[in-house]
Amino acid sequence: MAIKTVQIDGATFVPTDDCIVLRSLNGYSLIEIAFPFHEDTPNFRLTISQALHLRDALNELTKVQFLEVPKEDVM
Repeated sequence: MAIKTVQIDGATFVPTDDCIVLRSLNGYSLIEIAFPFHEDTPNFRLTISQALHLRDALNELTKVQFLEVPKEDVM
């Protein structure tokens, strides 16, 4: 799934594909997370600190762990 950033000037956003919408609320230090195609899922409001913790947790979950290649014993 591609990540797209869209500047929205109006109050209405009609997504054309399943997505997660992250919105900064002007004048408030909150980030709102919405799942527009899942009507039974409420919107979530996170403080900036909570949003940063969520970002760090997602980065940790998706981080690729490279295994070290074993070195051959040199005699």
